[in-house]
Amino acid sequence: MDRKALPLALVFALSPLIAHAEPGDALLRSLRNCAALTDAAERLACYDRLAPQFQSPAQAAAAPPPQPTKEEKESWFGLDNLFGGGEGKPQTTPQQFGEERVEKTPEQVEDAKKDEIDSITAKLSDYATNAYGKFIVFLDNGQVWAQLQADSGKAHFAKNPKDVTVTIERAFLGSYSMTISDNVKLFKVKRLK
Repeated sequence: MDRKALPLALVFALSPLIAHAEPGDALLRSLRNCAALTDAAERLACYDRLAPQFQSPAQAAAAPPPQPTKEEKESWFGLDNLFGGGEGKPQTTPQQFGEERVEKTPEQVEDAKKDEIDSITAKLSDYATNAYGKFIVFLDNGQVWAQLQADSGKAHFAKNPKDVTVTIERAFLGSYSMTISDNVKLFKVKRLK
């Protein structure tokens, strides 16, 4: 292939990616800088330096998804039932499709368990009761939890909700239990937000 045609072929090959780039995108600016070089060898070297930054969609899909931080995991605590929970989680990449049926090694099971959060503790910012006398608690971390309709317990909150600490833990069959200010009474709850 003609050396002059190579940079032009590279630009045409990358044009779908360039078309989706934002005007202020650093990679787009770098491509423009390469195109502005007059020396063919320098221009080719410039393009070669940029080439690893472009991935095909298949390469991007094959890359492992980034792992969530501890703060992200805590903010998602209790929402797994909204997304199907457990093995019914949405499969968003080709690599995930059908993986719930693949038998996991003991090491994979242990790795999954070590990152899992089993409980959270937070202060109340406020609380309310619904028409059926069941409580709804608003936590200082932004989460909102409600007592299940089937739970028969009656909760008693301090006059100042900011003095109340709640602990919410995973329970049997994907449910959640909440204790209020280190009281031993458990309330069955679900996360609303």
